[in-house]
Amino acid sequence: MNTLPERYNVLTAYAPAGEDSVKASIAVRMLAEMPRFFNGNWSARLREMFQNAYRAGAKNVWLDLDTTRKTVVMTDDGQGCADPAIFLLAGATGWDESKVTEPAGAGFFALLSEEITHVTVASWTHARAWRMSFTPEQALARQEIPVCELSAPLTESGTLVSLTLGDPLDELLGIETDRWTSDEPTTIITLKPIRLARALYPFTLTVTLDGIATDIPVYRSWEPTLTVTLAPFGTLEWHIGNTFKSAYAEASWDYGVFRSTALNAAIGKVKSPWVKFLNEKGEFRWLIDPACGVRPVLPGRNELVDNVALFAAASAMTSALADQLKATVEQIAPAWPDGLEYSLLVKLNGPVWMTNYALDIVGLLGWQNITNLAWEDAYSYETSDGWESEKPRHSRWYRAPRESHSSAVADTLTHLGTPTLYVKPTADKGDANAVTKLVKASVKVEGLRVDWRSPNVAFAKSITAPVDDGEVNLPFLMSEDGFALDLDGVEPHAKGPKTGKGKNSWRTEVYPHFIFAGTPAEFSEWLTSEREAGLNWALIFFAFTSDDMGSFLDGESGIDYETVLEDILREVVVFERPTMIRARNAYYDTQAALVELADVLHGLRRSALLVKSPVRRAKLKKLLKSVESEIDQVVAIRDGLVVKAGLAPKGDPSAKKN
Repeated sequence: MNTLPERYNVLTAYAPAGEDSVKASIAVRMLAEMPRFFNGNWSARLREMFQNAYRAGAKNVWLDLDTTRKTVVMTDDGQGCADPAIFLLAGATGWDESKVTEPAGAGFFALLSEEITHVTVASWTHARAWRMSFTPEQALARQEIPVCELSAPLTESGTLVSLTLGDPLDELLGIETDRWTSDEPTTIITLKPIRLARALYPFTLTVTLDGIATDIPVYRSWEPTLTVTLAPFGTLEWHIGNTFKSAYAEASWDYGVFRSTALNAAIGKVKSPWVKFLNEKGEFRWLIDPACGVRPVLPGRNELVDNVALFAAASAMTSALADQLKATVEQIAPAWPDGLEYSLLVKLNGPVWMTNYALDIVGLLGWQNITNLAWEDAYSYETSDGWESEKPRHSRWYRAPRESHSSAVADTLTHLGTPTLYVKPTADKGDANAVTKLVKASVKVEGLRVDWRSPNVAFAKSITAPVDDGEVNLPFLMSEDGFALDLDGVEPHAKGPKTGKGKNSWRTEVYPHFIFAGTPAEFSEWLTSEREAGLNWALIFFAFTSDDMGSFLDGESGIDYETVLEDILREVVVFERPTMIRARNAYYDTQAALVELADVLHGLRRSALLVKSPVRRAKLKKLLKSVESEIDQVVAIRDGLVVKAGLAPKGDPSAKKN
C-alpha cells in the first residue's frame, strides 16, 4: 500500500481496528464499456475527480504531484463517505439520462485506465474512517478488495485518492516546448490539463508539484464582455472574440466547462439579427441551471442533449443578452455622427469593442448604408503593363437618408450632399411594366438632347425628382454604368449615320453617362468655374473615363486635367452651331501648336547657352526672336477664338465687346 502524503499521516496514527472487504458491483455490460467511457485524457479524468469533490461539498481541494514516485494524490475536505462499497458501485441498472446525477461511483471509474498501476482510497467522517488499496485490474475483475478500518473517527471529514502511474507525469503537467522566447528551446510546465479540469468549481485548489505549492484560480478561457442571468435557465456570458476562428459555445454543468456543438447549433437557429451579430462576433458560455430542463449527455457530460428544451433555453438566453446589448447601444449611438464611416470609429464614444463594430451595430439599429464612387479620390499607379487607375468608393451609414427608386437620382443627390438610398422597387408578377413605371416616376427629364458625336454627355432643359412632399431640381443626372430605363427611369440613347453597305453596314450607338440640365454654353461655364472646387470636375472626369480612365492619367498627379477638359469641351460643342464647332476645334488645335512651339523655344534657349562661337550664337538669337514672334502671333489667334469657341468666362470684357 502506498504511503499517504505527510499532510495526512494522522490517518495512520490509529491502529487498524480490523479488516473488511468489498468488491466492485458493476453490471457485466458496464464492465466492458468502462474503459471506452473513461480512458481519455487527464483533463477528463481530473474533471471526474473534481466533480466528485464538489458534490461532496468540498471547500478545499489539494492535488499533490510527485514526479519521482509518479504519484498523484488528491484530497478534499468534503463530507467524506462512510461506506467504501459506494466507490465501487456503478451501472447496476444501466445509465439513466433522465437523472441529473448519475449512479454513484461511476465517476470514480474514470481512474481505471491502463496508465494507472495502483489506487489507494481513504475517506473519513465523524462516524468512520477507512482505507483501501487495489489495482485497476482487481476492480474491473470484481475481486474482493480489503478495507482497512481505522480505530477512531476524526474531527473533520474528507476523501483522499492516491494514484500511482506507470509512466511519467508529462501529460498531466502539460509540458510544452518554448521555441520563441530564447535562442534555445526550453521546456515549460503549464499545468494546462489541471487548469482546464479545474474549470469554474467554487472550491480552492492548491497544486503541490515536488514540494512547491501553487494556488490554481477558477479557469476561464476568457472574461465576459456581457452577462445576463435569467431564471430558470441560468447565466449566459458573451465575449467579443476572434472573428477569424470558427465559432463555438461553451456550456458549464456542475461548474465543469466543455465546448458544446449542440448549444452552438441551437444558438445558430435563433432568428434574430442581434443574436446573429453576437454569435458571429464573439463566444458564448452558458452556466446552466438544471431547473431549465437541459441535461448533459451521460456518462461523459461533455455535450448537451439536443432537444426542444435546449433550443428554448438558447433562444431565451441569447434574446435576453441581445436586448441588453441593444439597450446599451441605444443610449450611446445618438451621439454618433451621421455619415458614419470606418475612419471615424476611433473617435466614437462607448466601449472600445462596441465602437470597433459600430458599422455592424448601426445596421442593426436601422441605419442605411450608402456606397458611392469617390470620384475626387481617383488616382493612378504604375504596373508592369503601364499606368493603371483606381476609383475608390465611400461607404457610409446614415440614420434616415432619403430614398429613391432611381439609381441615378440616388447617386446624384448623394454627391450633391443629400444622402439618398436607392431602393429597388417591387411589383406584382402579373404586371411586367410595373417596376419600370415606378422608376420612371422617380425622375422627370424635360427636353432631352442626345447626339451620337457626344458619347458621354447629354443635355436637358430641366431635371426634377420627387422628394418627400415636393420636387427637387437637379443640376445634372449621372449614372456609373450608363443609364437604364428600369434602373434609372431615363435612358438617353443616340445612333450615328450608317457606315458601310448592305449586310456589313452598322451604326454607332451611344449611351451617355451624364445629363446636364442647361445649354452646352452653360455647361462649359459651369465646368470651368467649378473646376477648382473639384466636385463637378471629378464627376465629369468620371463620365469621360469610365471605360478608359488610364488614357487620362499623367502618371504623377493622377488625372491629366488639361487633356480631360479639352476632350470634354471638344465633345459637347457638337450641340452648338457649326461656326462654334469650328472655332472650338481651332482653339484647341492652336493650343496644341503652342505647346509644340514652347518645346522648340526651350530647346533653342538651351542650345544658345552651349554655343561658344559668337557667329552661331548670333544666329540662334535671331532664330529665338523669330520663334517668340511666331508664338505671340499664335497666342493672338488663340485668344481671338475664345469668344467664338464659347470659352470666354461669364463677365469677361472681351465677351461684351464681341
